[in-house]
Amino acid sequence: FLAMDSPQQAEGRWSAKLRSTRKPPEPSVIQYMVTQAASMKAAGEATLSFSAAGNFWEATMEMDLPSSMSGDLQIIAMHSAANLPTLAASAKFSRPLMLPFNLSCSFSKQEVLPGEDLTVQLQATTGQAGRAFVAS
Repeated sequence: FLAMDSPQQAEGRWSAKLRSTRKPPEPSVIQYMVTQAASMKAAGEATLSFSAAGNFWEATMEMDLPSSMSGDLQIIAMHSAANLPTLAASAKFSRPLMLPFNLSCSFSKQEVLPGEDLTVQLQATTGQAGRAFVAS
């Protein structure tokens, strides 16, 4: 079987650890795709070298994920070898929304009934002092 840990981000790169009970050929090509709400958002492949770790083999797969992708995501990794069944694994992960500014929101009341007026104020600020956009 093939198992995968949830992807983690470090220094701008995404990676996930893969484990296999079957010794993969060297090097191994792993195909992956990232989905969100049953829609494919990214795909790619990684060439890996697995190393023995107890009763299984493991490798770390690095991935390029678009910076615009955010929310609850699922990654599926597949490994095919000649004359052997295809192995697949999946993992769920979340990615925060990456905006080039900070966005905040405030409401004029904490609770309202249908038909009452409510004011919503949005504020977007950049990292530079004195630059802000406010909408009500």
